[in-house]
This record gives sequence, structure tokens and C-alpha cells, in this order.
Amino acid sequence: MPLVRPGQTLPNLSPDQKATLQANIELCRDAIIFFTATGAARGVGGHSGGPYDTVPEVMILDALFRGALDRFLPVFFDEAGHRVATQYLFSVLRGQLTAEALMQYRAAHSSCWLCGELWRKPFSRP
Repeated sequence: MPLVRPGQTLPNLSPDQKATLQANIELCRDAIIFFTATGAARGVGGHSGGPYDTVPEVMILDALFRGALDRFLPVFFDEAGHRVATQYLFSVLRGQLTAEALMQYRAAHSSCWLCGELWRKPFSRP
């Protein structure tokens, strides 16, 4: 059962909700920093500062999407490429990529591309 039901409004998060949100932010931020840093160490570029800006907002959006599927199109728009690593991480969390694929993040000609066959599949809500 979701922590917040569709249509329900809360003025503040409960201590449990806040702790869950913080844990999700830390887990996803750490994962993105790890696989981005390993790419940089292999010489394929990238930096690991982006998760400090984008992960909190994505975790909040994900909670909203899950709590009210009928009110949102659950897409994390990525207008400038600042959430590319987040897109890869969520693809792993949703079972669309393997966790091992993250180790090829930013590698040229790797099989870790989010375009192509992955996006040709019918859209399904998480």
C-alpha cells in the first residue's frame, strides 16, 4: 500500500516518509556517482556532480508517479542530458537493463544504450 493515497494531500512528510525519501536519494546518488566515476576512471569521460542536483527531484517525482499513476505520465524528462545517468539507473531498477550494464556507462559502442530496442518496446507503467 502506498504511503500516500491518490488524491490525498499532506502538509508535511511523516518521519518514516522523510527517512525513506532520504534513503532512496542516498542510494541512487551513490549508485550514480559510482558508475559515473568508474567511467571517468576508464577514460570515457563524465563527472559525478550531477546527482547532487537531480536525484532529489527525481526521487520526489518518482514518489508522485507511484502514488497517483492516473494523474501523471511517469517520464523523467531530460532536456539537457543532466539526467542521463538517472535514466540508466532507473532502467536497471525497472529490469530493462542489467546492473552489470552500468559498468559500460559512457563507453563507445557498448551495449548499454537506452535508445534502439529498449525504446521500441510498448510503454508500461512501473
